[in-house]
Amino acid sequence: MADALRDLLLEGRVEAANALVRAQPAESPGDDRWRWLAAMAALADSDAQALARHRAALPDGSGWALLLRAQEQAGKLPRRELAALVTEARARLGDHPDAVWLHAQVLDLQSDEDGLAALAALPDLPDSVRDFVHAKRIGLAFFD
Repeated sequence: MADALRDLLLEGRVEAANALVRAQPAESPGDDRWRWLAAMAALADSDAQALARHRAALPDGSGWALLLRAQEQAGKLPRRELAALVTEARARLGDHPDAVWLHAQVLDLQSDEDGLAALAALPDLPDSVRDFVHAKRIGLAFFD
């Protein structure tokens, strides 16, 4: 279910993502990935109450909490700080595809084609994440 939620968010289908979160509040107790994804859906929907609830369920300092902090601070932090935060989260999560997805968003903001190429080369990425990274690379090549 978490992969389905991630894919809905990658596609920008926020309404469908929030419907999935309401139907499946948590895959299992302490499922930090699900809480992070649910928080991302709440953030995309500007639902402050749901965002606060999911944020509170994440352990402080975890890779998932760092990813959420990065997403919440996007546009407020200098790009280098944001990239460092996401890189640290990615390291804590062992290059988890969800962290790669968020890192690709940050590298796109920085117009970092080399960084995106390095992400695209990571093994074992799901097709949806790999497609997202490639789309960001193509966007840089043709529109920047």
